[in-house]
Amino acid sequence: MLSESAWSERAVLDHIAQEASQRLGHDEDTSLTIDESGVPKKGRHSVGVARQWCGQIGT
Repeated sequence: MLSESAWSERAVLDHIAQEASQRLGHDEDTSLTIDESGVPKKGRHSVGVARQWCGQIGT
């Protein structure tokens, strides 16, 4: 399991930063915005399931 494997968090973050830099460029004003995608639930009849946050509609 990933949670039980020996791995370096710093090495993973450095790799992600390097990949992002290569793909997005090296300009000082470059930015990356990440936003979740949500689909509002239509019904209220799911047994044993609590309402969950949907950022798309703010509830």
